[in-house]
Amino acid sequence: MAGMVKSVYLVAPMLLLCGAVSAAEFSKSERAAMDRATHAIMRDRQNNELTDIKAFCADQWGDDYVMRKHCIGQQRASMLKATSFDTTASARNMRIFIHCGEQWADGKGRTDWFMMSHCIDEQVAAAESLGE
Repeated sequence: MAGMVKSVYLVAPMLLLCGAVSAAEFSKSERAAMDRATHAIMRDRQNNELTDIKAFCADQWGDDYVMRKHCIGQQRASMLKATSFDTTASARNMRIFIHCGEQWADGKGRTDWFMMSHCIDEQVAAAESLGE
């Protein structure tokens, strides 16, 4: 039963985001538990992304440690920018995020965050110039 409760706390935030349920349907303690679970997932994701970024940069730059350090900093800043892009604002934003994510995946389950962030900026600018 404890595993099921934990699973509900992990799924519930997604249900809230898509409007399937309202926050009023959960008690204060349930909302606090969902917040803790969401934050834990995001911390794990960020730790995994940093590991992926380090591996991505090592593949790109090998023994050039100066460039690897530069690459890691650039990738981390770009990851923060790209992941702060509001995909809930519109279906267009969600399509742009998915398009750029697919375009800049490296085939090893990692993302070139610098290029993904650039792609998002370019796609938004183009969509806006087209009046979309």
